Amino acid sequence: MGLWAILPAGGNGERFRQGGQADKLLATLQGRPVLAWSAEAVLAAEAVEGLAVACRAEARPGYEAVLRPLCERYGKPLRFAPGGATRRESVAAALAAVPEGVAWVAVHDAARPLLPSAWLDGAFAWLAARADSMGAVPALPIADTVKRKAADGDALGGTVDREALLRVQTPQILRRDILAQAHRAVPADTPVTDDAQLVELAGLGAIAWLPGPACNVKVTEPDDLRWADAWLAR
Repeated sequence: MGLWAILPAGGNGERFRQGGQADKLLATLQGRPVLAWSAEAVLAAEAVEGLAVACRAEARPGYEAVLRPLCERYGKPLRFAPGGATRRESVAAALAAVPEGVAWVAVHDAARPLLPSAWLDGAFAWLAARADSMGAVPALPIADTVKRKAADGDALGGTVDREALLRVQTPQILRRDILAQAHRAVPADTPVTDDAQLVELAGLGAIAWLPGPACNVKVTEPDDLRWADAWLAR
């Protein structure tokens, strides 16, 4: 079947920078860059055969210094692609860098350092046992009460039934041809927040969800990094 991991790392981490920190992917977590944790999480999965990374040109030297030794340690190839102005553009560039013949990709946020590699292997095995599957994403139920904002934004506008809602994470494992088709079908200016949504908007069918790991947080703000540090130190 063949599976490559994709790390879209083209953003500038503006919310993290506002907290007074530098590039969040190079921020230190238990003595190692966040990027190292996220990359090793996918590289350590037996099913993953290689890694494609999309990043800004000025960030590549620092990222490559982190990623090249990891890929060499695991004996898996590393390819770079230019990062785009949006996550979608970065994913498309990295997808184009994946070798021909690779049937599946796992798109993982470069700022999710705590993914258990076993989850990725288990999810890919689940997909392999279902010939008609197009992909699967990790997701968690919502524990908090969810409210809508009123039109003016300063008041509550109603309660949302959380039973029908999920918090979706990455890695999002998708058939490579389906994801490529979705990128071609959906207009470039359409707002998209993840890869499963792109497939939905293209009308290509439903993507499955599997219970995600509770520890699989995304480092968006400095407090997220402190939470991840505390989780690893527990």
